[in-house]
Amino acid sequence: MCPRTLSLAAVVTACLAPSQALAQETVRISFDNTGEEAGVTVPGATELTFKGSRWKGGVVATEGIFGLYASGSFSYEIGGGGGEVRFDQQVDSVRFFFVHGFGFPEGTATALNDRGETLGSVASRQATFFGDPGNFVTLDPAEPIARVELTAGVIDDFTFSAPPPPPGPAFKRGDANASGRVDLSDAVFLLGFLFLGDSPPPCPDAADADDSGALDITDAIFDLGFLFLGNAPPPAPGPSTCGPDPTPEEPPLDDCVYDAAQC
Repeated sequence: MCPRTLSLAAVVTACLAPSQALAQETVRISFDNTGEEAGVTVPGATELTFKGSRWKGGVVATEGIFGLYASGSFSYEIGGGGGEVRFDQQVDSVRFFFVHGFGFPEGTATALNDRGETLGSVASRQATFFGDPGNFVTLDPAEPIARVELTAGVIDDFTFSAPPPPPGPAFKRGDANASGRVDLSDAVFLLGFLFLGDSPPPCPDAADADDSGALDITDAIFDLGFLFLGNAPPPAPGPSTCGPDPTPEEPPLDDCVYDAAQC
């Protein structure tokens, strides 16, 4: 019999038979703007969100030097101020191609937990040839990783094991009118609902652009700041890729209706 006081994650672990356990998804980021990454890892992108990982402090770019790449001709180059990748849900380990040279200084990647405590670090390798197996590094600490801080270097072919997605419908955060993309019409739609008595959003979670758990004017402001002021994108699952809400509200918002064809 399953205890009634366990969290959802604990229930999954303690109450499901091994054959019913939810498998983790191995996520791979090649920074080549192809496949599922199309429209996300575009050349010149500095901040990006992909399958539960959020990147900033670098730029997707190419230098035409084979030793800097492992999966194509683009990578994520960390700027002088450093960068980071944060995970919407903590991950067990990360593995990636991590090099320096050809004008890029040596860097360090440090894994931290959700309390900001250091779990381990690795240094970049001297660039040699395309996809050199010796230039892959791994961070696999005893505790789950909440984020990885990067001081410098060039990153490619980044993989991590993502926890199973939480239950719930998939949607794009900030897409108030459920059109399949986040644009000015979403802020207009939400303001019409809030102040003019217009129809409610088909998926309230999608309209909750700032993930506050409530629909109000701040959601329209958040969308507009992202679209026109260069502010941070809406939180996971983000504005570009459909996914379930990794932080379900309690009590929940109204039922979400979001056409899978818009994903």
